[in-house]
Amino acid sequence: MASHDERRRSSRNSISSSDAELIRDHSRRLGLASPSASSASSQLLDPSTVGALSSHFDQLLGAIAGRIESLSEQTRISTQQSHRQHLSTVDKATAEIERFKEILHQIDELELEFDRIRRIQEIVSNFKSRVATLERRLGR
Repeated sequence: MASHDERRRSSRNSISSSDAELIRDHSRRLGLASPSASSASSQLLDPSTVGALSSHFDQLLGAIAGRIESLSEQTRISTQQSHRQHLSTVDKATAEIERFKEILHQIDELELEFDRIRRIQEIVSNFKSRVATLERRLGR
C-alpha cells in the first residue's frame, strides 16, 4: 500500500490532459518548449520544462503580489489624504457655521436696538405732542 507522501508525489506528477495542453501552449509562447513537440494530450512535459514554467509562474505571482501590495499602499495613502482633506473641510465648515451664528446673534441684537430706538422715538413724539397741546392751552 502506498504511503500518504507517495500518493501526494504521484498526484503532483500526474497532470490532466487539459492541464498538459495548457502548459504546452504557455511553454510554446514563452519559448520553453520546441514548436515541434507533440501536442498529444497524453504526452507529459519533461521535468525541466515544467520546472522552468513553474519558476516563471512563481515570478509572475511574486510580481502580481508586489503590485497588489503597491496598489494597496497607494490606496491607503490616498484614502488617508482624502480623510484629512475632508476633516479639514468639515473643520472649516464648522468654523464658518459658528461665525454665521455669531453674525445672526449680532443681527438679533441690532434689531433689538432698532426696536428700542423706535420706542424712544414714539415716546419723544408723544412728549412733543403733549408739550404742543399744553402750549396751546396756556397760550390761549
